[in-house]
Amino acid sequence: MTTNLRNIALALFLVTTVLCAGALSANADSSKIWTKRDRLKQEKLKQSATPSERACALYLDNMDKLYKGKSVDIEIIEGRFKGLRKQYVRCTFYDPFSEPILKEMAALREEVLGSDPLQAAKAMKAYKNLVRRHLANLAVVQMALEIAREDSRFGSPEFYSDVRGFIRNSLRDKRHDGSEPSKAIEIMTMAEQDYIIASAGGELIDSELIEDDGLFYYALDFQEEGSNYKFSIFLDVTTPMTVIRRRQEEAEKQKQLNVFGSPQ
Repeated sequence: MTTNLRNIALALFLVTTVLCAGALSANADSSKIWTKRDRLKQEKLKQSATPSERACALYLDNMDKLYKGKSVDIEIIEGRFKGLRKQYVRCTFYDPFSEPILKEMAALREEVLGSDPLQAAKAMKAYKNLVRRHLANLAVVQMALEIAREDSRFGSPEFYSDVRGFIRNSLRDKRHDGSEPSKAIEIMTMAEQDYIIASAGGELIDSELIEDDGLFYYALDFQEEGSNYKFSIFLDVTTPMTVIRRRQEEAEKQKQLNVFGSPQ
């Protein structure tokens, strides 16, 4: 990869994710969040022949169970969170940067706090639906946690703290401890990368994005605080980089269509 391309890719992937306030929860009314239309749409997705749609439908099924707070389901889902994160990225609403989702959450929160009761009720329902379908997104869960801490109407902080732990604990395992490229930690969102960097136990002194046969690895070099000991952590950022590139290509194609018109 040329230095210029590497710098462009790094710039794209180093955009700081806003990890601010956050909230919602699995409460007594959670079963009412799914409308009849939501359920019909989900059943249609289950029957779809498209692998991505099936994966997303399974993901939404599990997020529904998690949100409703059934203890037996939560125990099962906790052990499968790595796979759920992979299903999440198959959904069309997945965004590796998360910023548009966080902005929408903030806007809906303001509407809930507004003076119009009817609009506030609509905004709360929209907020809950938005957060529910992004429960595998660390940035969204972190923001939901902070909002819940400030206002209990948005849900239980304990619930979001647990889900945040599920995500963090699913990042590393024996085969993916980040010690070398073959054991790189699989990253799905920018917030996951930010968490790995923040919890590394050292100062980030260098980084490099490596492309190898269509796969992207992010090599992070750290120096341990208070000593000269240096160590590296490798991240597999193939998923977000692939999505970023694909969406850039789609945007460029759409731009050309807008300029020259659709082909006859």
